[in-house]
Amino acid sequence: MKISVERTGGIAAIPRVWTVEARSETAINQWQPIVEACPWDSVPRTPRAAAEKFAGQQPDRFIYAIRAGQHRAALPEQAVTGPWRVLVDSTREAAEASRAEGRQDGASAG
Repeated sequence: MKISVERTGGIAAIPRVWTVEARSETAINQWQPIVEACPWDSVPRTPRAAAEKFAGQQPDRFIYAIRAGQHRAALPEQAVTGPWRVLVDSTREAAEASRAEGRQDGASAG
């Protein structure tokens, strides 16, 4: 299962993407409950839909586009709470740890 979180918007408008590939049975068993805890059917699926739904509430905030397997969601920063916050933070931490391990193997930071 591939999980990705893309953060766009904000004052600088610099996008960031964090991706995790859960391939082993152990990894899938770790990520599946986190993914399934999120209420995918109750949120917009695209950043445009999220921007329209939450328009004017808080300009210059981040929008998170989240993908996990076949699931899609897009949420403004203020809506990334509860299970969404766990999924976003876990994905970011795992992706950053993976990048750090790559740098320790002699790869350049990027």
